[in-house]
Amino acid sequence: MSPVALIIGGAEGAFGEFYAASILCGEVAPLASDVFAVNDMIAAFPHIIDHAVTLHPGKLIAWLRERHKAWEERGQGACANFTPPLRSWCHREGVRHFTDWSPDWGGSSGLFAVKVARELGYRRVILCGVPMTVEGGHFRRRQRWAACHGFRPAWERHAGELRPYLRSMSGWTRELFGAPGPGWLGN
Repeated sequence: MSPVALIIGGAEGAFGEFYAASILCGEVAPLASDVFAVNDMIAAFPHIIDHAVTLHPGKLIAWLRERHKAWEERGQGACANFTPPLRSWCHREGVRHFTDWSPDWGGSSGLFAVKVARELGYRRVILCGVPMTVEGGHFRRRQRWAACHGFRPAWERHAGELRPYLRSMSGWTRELFGAPGPGWLGN
């Protein structure tokens, strides 16, 4: 069975949702999973990142520096793994420090990560920390995200083509696409 794409965004509950989704994947088959870290999670996610994804390419270097600093401070033998992402994605061709690019759908960086995962052939994609709600906040800044409503129309435009492949752990995206479960993962 093909791996599951676990997309970890920046909402306050992202880490808990990621670990819950990882457990769910481990209970079915077990399924391998690949991590797509979005924006600030590129710096903060303490495990291997298969794909770093952002619509803010100018911030990548700072995120990678922060990740490298965490790796130096914790050492190679620590349980956390802050190695560099295996691949990095943005929405413009030829941007320095990015290995790959794909055109944007006009939505959030979370939607861009979903687009990339589907283009790579992932048939099961789970959103963790991408509720697309104001009250979802941000895991670092602890601020509400009022701009989320401006990105929802792009999600809605692509909902039909994504619905068979996409589930979410929380919020508005969970209402739109449903929650992941063993039956969906096993299909």
